[in-house]
Amino acid sequence: MSDFSKTYSQFKFQPEYEAVSHLIQNLGWDQHRSKRVKDKATRIVEALREQPVVSGSLESFAQKFGLNTEEGMALMCLAEALLRIPDAYTANALIQDKVLLADWVGKNDDGGDWIANFAGFGLAVTKKTLSGVLARLGGPIIRQAMKQAMRMLGEQFVVGETIGEALNRARIGGDSIGAGTACSFDMLGEGARTHRDAERYYEAYWQAIEFIGQDKGAHGISVKLSALYPRYEFAQKDQCVPALVSKMRELCRLASTYDMDLTIDAEEMDRLDLSLEIIEALSGDDALKGWNGLGLALQAYHKQAYHLIDSLYEMAKRDHRQLRIRLVKGAYWDTEIKRAQVESLKNYPVFTRKAYTDLSYLACAEKLLSYRDHIYPMFATHNAHTVAAILDLEHGDATGLGGAYEFQRLYGMGHGLYQVIEDFTHIRVRVYAPVGTHTDLLPYLVRRLLENGANSSFVYKLNDASVSVPSIVGDPIEKAKSFEGLSHPQIALPSDIYGSGRRNSRGMDFSSLEDMEALQDNVSQVFNEHYFEVSSFVAGVKVHGGRTRSVHNPARISDVIGEVRDCRGEDIERAFKMAEFGYRSWRYYSANERAKILRKFGDLLEENESLLIGLCVREAGKTLHDAHLEVREAVDFARYYAMMGEKDFCTQGMKLPGVTGEDNRLYFEGRGVFVCISPWNFPVAIFCGQVLAALMAAHLREIWPLTI
Repeated sequence: MSDFSKTYSQFKFQPEYEAVSHLIQNLGWDQHRSKRVKDKATRIVEALREQPVVSGSLESFAQKFGLNTEEGMALMCLAEALLRIPDAYTANALIQDKVLLADWVGKNDDGGDWIANFAGFGLAVTKKTLSGVLARLGGPIIRQAMKQAMRMLGEQFVVGETIGEALNRARIGGDSIGAGTACSFDMLGEGARTHRDAERYYEAYWQAIEFIGQDKGAHGISVKLSALYPRYEFAQKDQCVPALVSKMRELCRLASTYDMDLTIDAEEMDRLDLSLEIIEALSGDDALKGWNGLGLALQAYHKQAYHLIDSLYEMAKRDHRQLRIRLVKGAYWDTEIKRAQVESLKNYPVFTRKAYTDLSYLACAEKLLSYRDHIYPMFATHNAHTVAAILDLEHGDATGLGGAYEFQRLYGMGHGLYQVIEDFTHIRVRVYAPVGTHTDLLPYLVRRLLENGANSSFVYKLNDASVSVPSIVGDPIEKAKSFEGLSHPQIALPSDIYGSGRRNSRGMDFSSLEDMEALQDNVSQVFNEHYFEVSSFVAGVKVHGGRTRSVHNPARISDVIGEVRDCRGEDIERAFKMAEFGYRSWRYYSANERAKILRKFGDLLEENESLLIGLCVREAGKTLHDAHLEVREAVDFARYYAMMGEKDFCTQGMKLPGVTGEDNRLYFEGRGVFVCISPWNFPVAIFCGQVLAALMAAHLREIWPLTI
């Protein structure tokens, strides 16, 4: 682990109450500031509500089709999936399922915005067609009409299909972007799947920089690293980082010739260390000295953000540059929560409450403003309270660098907000403007709707007349304090997502170099002790371990997993007799006793994980990650069958309904000896799962004794 990452990585899984407490203590926020910010935010919101919502804006669209409506959810599913479905049958089924679900006409009976009304009317007609006699005959026509409708909707929220179109629209201006307003153009497309895709995106970025530079405006560009390499992930660190440094160096050199800014967009948390390693390499590149256009996006919803700013500041100071930092609240929150649960990480890397993210954003903003001698802050927000707070924080800053920052907003959003704010003060505003074709813009549209269509978002509340102004401009610091640092009650820790019935199997952060080195050391040490040799390329680091001896050493393996050998017919007969003998005593163990043993076995699997992982790597050709998942699956089997066994084999049985008042109960009993045959490619998980299920089911009710 580098010294750069040590300063922030320790906070990735920090307990939420500790992270929140630290932010509250360090943010310069008192009752006077809180009142000033509330008053200013109130005036902004009242002025905003007096203005009509811009027709065709994302705000109006999100209000019509918010995430709390069946229509909004149906439209999101269609927009995200329709162009990705390869066969007509599945596309037709999706359209029928989603369109027939909702009341599209009812959403558009108030005049309202023409784009939202167009969508609702079109989908209502489609619903009528689908439910009529033409449904079977009109499938292809309906499908093409739906695709065209999705395309028309999506095109309202991108500035152009090509960079040339985008620049023309930026010059002309309009309701979504003011004439002469500076933009940061985002070439849509992320997550390249092939090297051909990556080269196509690289050429698009190169061409865009040429066009923007020759335009001689104040525009910049935003780049997604995942678009430039098809395996942008920690497991491919040794390949993807050098390749991306090389590509980004060339793009940055080109941008520097036009004195143009280039911002590296933020992505999922498991890519953060990779992106920072690339940014550090670019920051220290001698060929880029004197160019202050290098920037990155920082997501305030993760617990490392506040501490990461210190590392970035020290890097910028070391390299004698002005680093641009776009502060955002974060665009992948649901992904981070779900990934932490699936991977069973020890905690969440992001905050579980929106108020905590708002708190983090303001704390980060205050720190960025205090570091303006080497950092140029760019505050991306559409929230009136957040804007008012930053203006107040900047006013109280003593650096003497007033005005050395800017706000940013999305194309199609926030135009009215920043027009109103200009009445209070002159501020610099840049538009984040996506550029791309309809095949790339729909995922972007869905992400924007996810962020702004939720009923907790400022954008949604602003356009909902039933929501009072005080509730819109409420102080998030006060709200965060009221929660006392407690996590959201409906978001259990990853280890507890299955409730009290069973504990989730222990996971591991495979995006952490420190954790991976520790795992590899443990596997190597175990193999030293068990006379094995392991050699595997995993997570970009080669693993070596142990003295070279025979691959199988039954005297040592059998201590852990039993002896494996060729069998004759008489050996099989003997095995069955031994199993039958064992069943005679095992069958009298109660369900609770057997469940306790299974849970203990699951704990032992976790304790011996390094050995089992190493065996899977050596004997089944698995990567460390796949082997780790297999051991986790075996642990889950042990705990799941223990939980279900206690329920299914309880002494009282399962009570069934009785028509005439009789007491009907269902009891399960074991059937004797089972033969379990597991496939070679899951030597731990499926082997354990079959055996554990049979052991849990080998039950005998004492009122019906059996003999063998």
